[in-house]
Amino acid sequence: MEHLNTNTSKSPLKIGQILNHFLEVKSTKRTLVDIFFWWEGKRLHFNLIVLAIGFVCYVFQQVISNSTFAFSKKEIVLFIVLYNICYSTFCVVEFFIPKNRKYAPKAFKNGLFICAAILSIPTVFHTLENLIF
Repeated sequence: MEHLNTNTSKSPLKIGQILNHFLEVKSTKRTLVDIFFWWEGKRLHFNLIVLAIGFVCYVFQQVISNSTFAFSKKEIVLFIVLYNICYSTFCVVEFFIPKNRKYAPKAFKNGLFICAAILSIPTVFHTLENLIF
């Protein structure tokens, strides 16, 4: 007797799969213009993700501790400028390294992780301080 597969539902896409598909580099023979447009096409998404993480940290601190955010407005603006400079540096570095399909996605993910850590670590410490003391 023939075995029929009745399971037609597909598993939902995971965030990692979506991110990998979004960051996919199509070919290794990219020109400088291709590299530049790849990075600039992702900049808005990078900024929105980092700003969303910052907003969540801000709201979390307001709810948990009823206090102000760990960063001042000047520090936030400086952070935005600096992480955009670092983001641009990843693009420029790719101009000078041997072309491969793995550098850009890894650099994007690592930069995103570092920015998220910079934003969330003070929130975690501030929250722990309020809970413990």
